[in-house]
Amino acid sequence: MPVTRAAARKMLLDPYEALGGDLLVHIFSFLDAPTLVLCSHVSRAWRDCAAADQLWKPLAQASWADKVYVGPAGQRSDLPWRERFFLAEADSHRTTITVEELCAFRWKFCFKPQAGTYWLGMTAGLNMERLFTEDGSVSAPPDDVLWGEHESRWRFCKTRDGVRGHFIKIK
Repeated sequence: MPVTRAAARKMLLDPYEALGGDLLVHIFSFLDAPTLVLCSHVSRAWRDCAAADQLWKPLAQASWADKVYVGPAGQRSDLPWRERFFLAEADSHRTTITVEELCAFRWKFCFKPQAGTYWLGMTAGLNMERLFTEDGSVSAPPDDVLWGEHESRWRFCKTRDGVRGHFIKIK
């Protein structure tokens, strides 16, 4: 069956023009972030549709669902969800930790074999946690049987390559 001129013209229409922005945003809601970015390069209308917060909010929330920590960029409510998504994604590739991040959590740890049999035997089966404070002190939760309330200090130390912020030394 031959295609009429009217049908041919409709087939050449931009989906935005044929369907409208709301339906295009709905279609975009089934896409992942990289594909959504590609769609945003088609035209200004597609870019505006692809930047809709209703698309990026669920993508960001799904991306952060298994994270222990989402950096400050992802938590900024003054930014559009698309920008928050990409700032948090860039932040997730960092290999250093900040003082604020170190002090925000209870850290679980165990000794490496290099610590020796004394420490390995003493801590076997214990759930050891440490709390770091911005003033450089280290403490433990009240139920820690090994802590003994002795004073400990922490500081960032450099790697063998001289990069600061990758390791923490506790004295």
